[in-house]
Amino acid sequence: MSIAMYKNYGLPSLFSSFQGGHAHPYLRPRTVASRNCWSPAVDIHETGDTLAFEFELPGVKKEDITLEYKDGVLSLSGEKKAAGEDGETRFFTRERSLGAFNRSFRIGDGYDPTTVVAKHADGILTVTVTKKEEAKPVSIQVQ
Repeated sequence: MSIAMYKNYGLPSLFSSFQGGHAHPYLRPRTVASRNCWSPAVDIHETGDTLAFEFELPGVKKEDITLEYKDGVLSLSGEKKAAGEDGETRFFTRERSLGAFNRSFRIGDGYDPTTVVAKHADGILTVTVTKKEEAKPVSIQVQ
């Protein structure tokens, strides 16, 4: 069995006729630009006094991740490096996103930067930060 590279050369495909002339993005071949420009998905939630970020970083080593909290902005950057960059490996197709990434979130000054904790496990980076004491709501009894 041999594998051949498919090149459409602008010919209409079976899928393009169903999508009003435009194939679904997952059915189109990726370009080098889209493969090298990516941003990790994130879920952000608050539980009690803790704000948590969960970044999807499959294939990214913790040594390749930089996390910074400055002036109320949490910034994540890093790089997803390609396997098989030894010059001997020949790829027929490469659809996984690679390259450098950068995400920043303004969370304000109501959080204590000394409480930031980051854990990397199973392709998920979990970052938590706790509210400052003065930022926590105070209950006021009505008389």
